[in-house]
Amino acid sequence: MGGRLRGCCGADLWISTQRRSRNGTAPAASSQPSGRELEAAFARAGFGLLSSHTIEQPVAESPIDYLSKVRSRTYSDLAALSDEAFEAGVARMTAVVADGWRRSLREPRGLFAFQKA
Repeated sequence: MGGRLRGCCGADLWISTQRRSRNGTAPAASSQPSGRELEAAFARAGFGLLSSHTIEQPVAESPIDYLSKVRSRTYSDLAALSDEAFEAGVARMTAVVADGWRRSLREPRGLFAFQKA
């Protein structure tokens, strides 16, 4: 996901976001490029890295809402799981929510800003 900003200080800027793993360092899904791969791709297109940060994006209003999203397989990384593993994970998550789970419902994302060289 990304977007181009034109006319800022006379330069073209490109903002890109990337899902991160829970430790905030690697892509969450194997189909996504690493930060280094993303930077290299933009460099080949004539953009230099201006800055990069890890931010947290809210993913659900409540644990029940999050469980509902997971059950509907909203998240593409769940497609890699077998049906058996998926159902086992949903059962574990259902039990944790029933026990009063109050974990932060935020997802780490990489935020990258590139500038046309």
